[in-house]
Amino acid sequence: MSTKYYDENGVEINVNRNVRSKVSRKVSAVTPIIATAAFFYLGLFHGMWHPGWVVFTAIPLVEVLLSIYTQEGKAKWVSIAVIFSIGAYVVLGICTGEWWKVWLVFFIIPVVAIVAE
Repeated sequence: MSTKYYDENGVEINVNRNVRSKVSRKVSAVTPIIATAAFFYLGLFHGMWHPGWVVFTAIPLVEVLLSIYTQEGKAKWVSIAVIFSIGAYVVLGICTGEWWKVWLVFFIIPVVAIVAE
């Protein structure tokens, strides 16, 4: 439940609840640097240039995970749906090998956005 704030005239004041902490902003800033370093490490020392690009998926993944803790309401549920959809896609794709069918799990995201409205 969110707290409502009013000024001296009884008018409701909008309070931005999506303010990110200092640590959250620093994690967001350092994630691309770590992903780039990991990519070059995998490529230069292990010759894994092709599969190494996957480390760059950490950048949006970290942002979505951080948004779960900094957002409220609909945005929070949509962020959780994104994480769930990606996880379900990977697990179901690996287990079944039917990647071309499993992409349908991403329809969970707009459904959650509509239901959370």
